[in-house]
Amino acid sequence: ACLALIGLSATFIYQSYFAPNNQTAYTLAMNDSSSPVIVLNDGKSYNLNDNRLHKKTLKIEDNGEKVFVLSGDSKDSQDVNLIKNPTNRIFAFQLKDGTRAWLNPKSTLEILPMSNGKRMVKIEGTVLFEVLKIKTADHYMPFVVKTALQTIEVLGTKFIVNSFNKDEDVLLLEGKVRLTHNNYNTAVILKPDQRASLQSDDPRILITKSTDGHKVEAWHKGLFYFENEKMSDVMAELADWYGVEIIVDRSIKDIPITGMISRYEDVEQELKMIEMTNNVSYKRSGGKIYIKFKILVHFRRK
Repeated sequence: ACLALIGLSATFIYQSYFAPNNQTAYTLAMNDSSSPVIVLNDGKSYNLNDNRLHKKTLKIEDNGEKVFVLSGDSKDSQDVNLIKNPTNRIFAFQLKDGTRAWLNPKSTLEILPMSNGKRMVKIEGTVLFEVLKIKTADHYMPFVVKTALQTIEVLGTKFIVNSFNKDEDVLLLEGKVRLTHNNYNTAVILKPDQRASLQSDDPRILITKSTDGHKVEAWHKGLFYFENEKMSDVMAELADWYGVEIIVDRSIKDIPITGMISRYEDVEQELKMIEMTNNVSYKRSGGKIYIKFKILVHFRRK
C-alpha cells in the first residue's frame, strides 16, 4: 500500500508556515544558545539573539518564511564576513547584494572580498542559493561560489550545492551555471534540472538528469518531500538528516512512500506520522531504530 501523507500533513504544513503564532522553522528563543552565528569583519561574533546585532540584521517575513537580511549600510555597522549554522534547522539569509542563501544544518557561508568585479562566497556543507542578477554599465556581475572541490560561476540563478563529503554535487533549479573542478581544472555548464557530481580524485564531472526540484523546494521550507520513493530510501534520508541509524526490515523496504511532512526536531515525530499512515512500526534498541511490519491482531466476537 502507498503511504498517503499529503492529506494528513496539510494541517502541519499550515501551522508551520501560515499560522501567525507558529514559526517552528525559523523562530529563535531568546535563550537559545544554538542559533546561527554572525562574524563581522572585525572578528567579533554574535548569535542572532544578540541585541547588539540588531543594527546589522533585520528580520522580515517573506511568503511565510523568515529571512534574515544582512545590512552594513549604517556608519557604525560592519560587514558580515561569516555565517555559521550549528543548529539542526535551516535558516535563510539575504546578503547585501540581494542574493538569498538557505543554510542547511552544520553549514557555513563565508563572504569573500570582491575580485575582478565578481561577488565571491565560500561554503562548507549544503546551501541553496537564489542569486540576484545585477547589471553594471556593460555586463552582468558574476556571482562565484567556492567549495573544497569546485568553483561555480553564475549570473542570476537558483541552485543547491552539497559539499559535506569528499564527493560534491550541484543541482541547478533555474538559469545556467559554469562549474570548474578545482583539482583538475575540468569544467562543465549546467542547465536546469541537471545535477553535476564530482570527486576529489577524479577529473571527470558527471552530469545527470535530476527530478529532485520539488524535494529541494520543500527542503528550504522545512519539509520532507517524497514521491513514490521506497521505504528504505525514505528511511535513509531521515537517518542522514537526524544522524541516527535506521534499519528497515527486508519485507517492507520496497513499500512506496508519497507525500510531504514537516521536518520536526525529533526523528520519532516523523516515524509516528509514518506509523499512522501505514502498517509499520518502529522500535529503538541499542542506539538504533528498527522499522518492521506491524502485526495486526483481530479478535473474533464470541
